[in-house]
Amino acid sequence: MFIKNLRRKWSSKSVSQKSILSTYSDFSIPWVYEAVEVDPDSDPRIVVRVLLGDLSRIDLVDTLFEAVPVGQGSKEDFNCVSWVKDALFQLSQAGIISRGDISDWESVEKTALGYVNDKKRQGRFESGWEGDASRVATFDKTLGREVYP
Repeated sequence: MFIKNLRRKWSSKSVSQKSILSTYSDFSIPWVYEAVEVDPDSDPRIVVRVLLGDLSRIDLVDTLFEAVPVGQGSKEDFNCVSWVKDALFQLSQAGIISRGDISDWESVEKTALGYVNDKKRQGRFESGWEGDASRVATFDKTLGREVYP
C-alpha cells in the first residue's frame, strides 16, 4: 500500500525464517509488519498504483498502520489483501481521508483488480510493451480515470 507524498510502502509480508509445523507438513512462514522507503513513482516492484484519496493527517499513518493486526492471532484467513482492507478501515475510522471514499471495500477492491486486469490485457507487464515503463501505471479513483498509463 502506498500513500501519496509519503515515500514509504507498508505491507504484511512473510519473513525469511521458516518454522516446521510437523514432519509431514509444509513450512509455515510467519507474517510481519514492514514499512520501507521506496520511490513510488518508479520502483520496478510496483505493478500499479490506485489513488484512493488524500490524507489530512499524514503524521498519523504509521501509528494507525502499526496497530493493524498481522498474521497469527489476527484472523484465520489472514493474507496481504485482508491486511490492506483492515488498514484502510483504520484510516477511514480515524477520519483522516480528506478527499475520496475508502469505506466501501468492495468498490476499492473491484477498482484495483479491474485496473490490474486492464493493464494485463494491454500488455503493460510484457517485455515487449512499447509504452513508458519509467512510470508506474496509476489510476486515480477520486477522478475516475487513469493518470499515468
